[in-house]
Amino acid sequence: MVSPSITRRRNWWENRLMVLLAALLLLECDSFALLPSLSVDRVRRRRYSQQCQPFSTNTAAWMVRNHALLRRDVEIPLLDLEGSETLEGKVVTPLPSAHLPTELATPFLYGMELTRPVHKMMIQEAIEKGHDLKIGAGEGPVKEREYGHVVAKGPEGGFVGAIGCTAEVLIKRAQSEEGDQERQQTQSATTAIGAEDEPVSVLCRGGYRFVVKEVIRTIPYPVAIVDEIADDVETTVTSNDSSDPDDEYNSLSTSELMKRTLLGLQNLVDQNLKGQEKEISPLEQSIIETSGIAAADPTVQKAQAEEMTAVLQVFRASLLDLATTPTEQYFCVAIMAAELSNLPNEERAQILTMTDGIERLRLVCRHVEEGVGMNRARTIAASLTESKDESEKDLKVGAPQLPRWASEIQKGTRVEYVWNEEWGWCLDGVVAEDPIRIMDDYILKSTTFDADKETHSARTTRFAGDQNKLHHLGRASGRDDKHVDVCVTSY
Repeated sequence: MVSPSITRRRNWWENRLMVLLAALLLLECDSFALLPSLSVDRVRRRRYSQQCQPFSTNTAAWMVRNHALLRRDVEIPLLDLEGSETLEGKVVTPLPSAHLPTELATPFLYGMELTRPVHKMMIQEAIEKGHDLKIGAGEGPVKEREYGHVVAKGPEGGFVGAIGCTAEVLIKRAQSEEGDQERQQTQSATTAIGAEDEPVSVLCRGGYRFVVKEVIRTIPYPVAIVDEIADDVETTVTSNDSSDPDDEYNSLSTSELMKRTLLGLQNLVDQNLKGQEKEISPLEQSIIETSGIAAADPTVQKAQAEEMTAVLQVFRASLLDLATTPTEQYFCVAIMAAELSNLPNEERAQILTMTDGIERLRLVCRHVEEGVGMNRARTIAASLTESKDESEKDLKVGAPQLPRWASEIQKGTRVEYVWNEEWGWCLDGVVAEDPIRIMDDYILKSTTFDADKETHSARTTRFAGDQNKLHHLGRASGRDDKHVDVCVTSY
């Protein structure tokens, strides 16, 4: 029989063990509760040893685990550009890139210039509430320097239920900070006070999609509690039967949409890269400088095109590691294609509000292929407008010169058309004497014509093109041709 003291001691240890297990369970629950607010950049900020290489299995597994952990109850200030005509068309609507490592998030960098004080205050609050993210930082929740870009209001026209995309503030700089440092130090106090009205340049990066749960305040700018949203899990439906049956994109299966989107995106970046290989001519550069047009640096544009090509190459090689489910793959491909193809703000807002990944992929695939077709049309139009006429291609700056065959006119050369000052155009004759050249004119002192066997003087000038072309023009246009002074055929 067990003594009461032993029983009490065993119960005491069991209670202690239960308390310990409960404490461990609470700690683990707290850690999972904090994970949605953890910045994906804490792992993404690690620089890989080699650029443009597929990601390791550990990194991909970490990202897959975090895909299922959506952010909840995040407090952020909101940027609402509705009714702001000065910024609505100038600010690019950000697209989400939190599901990508930093090496693939370079296309999702956006710059904007803020002039209104309320917008500058909103950005400043986003910076103050967050801090730089570093590997090995202290324990506890991590707050990003982010704000929310609203693209669609709620069902009742308010902020509750509004949808948008967050953006992480990377750089904030006033225009005066980009100027002369010595000039800034010598500014007076009055000028410094007035500097609050100057524009502020902001560089940010797309984050994640959100829906507003609760509005904390609306003055001077809205601040809300948001939740991250994700796409609905796709069913076995492969075509859109409810839309226009004549639209070929509605009848495409998901596999065909993926193939055509990736192929069109590859063609698009290749076209952009090839377009940067053409150097600007000195004449075009002179026109740009005199007209005052702000032309982008060709070197920078070429570097950007090369970077986009490298990003797409790595993205395609790492797609299965970045997204393991079809829903995630549709989302990743559509968002990357939308960004690399410079989707307009209206369509950016549309794909952000979508939770059907297949429909989003249809919309983006259509836009990508239209972009490829437009680039091909521009290339064909440019090739057609380039003159194939030797008389235009051989034009040079400076004094005009006669073609080489003009100097070959000599005694005995048969001419088909000759211009005579008295008789005009004369047909079919033979040069009776060697011509005399005076500057750019050839004087045929005597030419015997077959029609009347008379000999007249003639002059040849403004030779252009090759002999065969002029020979053809003379036969086609006849005596009334005023553009060709002479056409000869040597025997």
